[in-house]
Amino acid sequence: MPIVLPQFAPTATPVNVSQIPATSTWRAESNGPNAAMTVSPVTGNASYPSGSASGPGGGGGGNGTHVSSTSPVPLWTVTLVVPASPDGKWKATLEASRWVQDFLVLGNAKGVVMTTFLPRNGPKDVRLLDPTGREWLRISESFGAALRIEASADGSHAAAEVTFPDRPDGPECGVVVIDLASGKQWTYGWRYGSDAEPLSWKLFDRGVLGVKFPKGTKYFDASGRKR
Repeated sequence: MPIVLPQFAPTATPVNVSQIPATSTWRAESNGPNAAMTVSPVTGNASYPSGSASGPGGGGGGNGTHVSSTSPVPLWTVTLVVPASPDGKWKATLEASRWVQDFLVLGNAKGVVMTTFLPRNGPKDVRLLDPTGREWLRISESFGAALRIEASADGSHAAAEVTFPDRPDGPECGVVVIDLASGKQWTYGWRYGSDAEPLSWKLFDRGVLGVKFPKGTKYFDASGRKR
């Protein structure tokens, strides 16, 4: 049975903008010196410096990022690029000192799910942006630090694996599955070393969660009921 945890109240109703083509490109970038990242329409991941270091592409140029320890604190933005607006249809800027880590574009251009953190090694939160660039739901790192995010290919659901603060009678880790149309969520949770701890998990279309164990895979529907 799924473990019931508090719901994350949406900050706005997600908007379905059908005129945004599925071939749109999303980009995350920084205003820091020589710091920029382009994210493909499917998925992307950014690496960040510790002291003076380089990100994707290495320190020798190319598409890599490079931010020295003395650089100004960058402001990160997420940009939707469409053929009619090559410079960006909209930009959503994160609060100062917050950096983008993981970045997934939802199927059918329904929005984006991403994780952000405070450098250098802060825990990650989870944020959902709708097709207009509005953030409408956030899982704070104080509730559960994100380890991994995934989105269904049909763009109907997103999922985040998070670790929870120590609760003697609660789960240590879990997968939060989010319905992107309604904002409803449920969580499959476990304690490390228990029979409920999976080997892996995967999010399928219509919000079906597959949880793999040594003896087979269990499937749960979008409401958390075992199939």
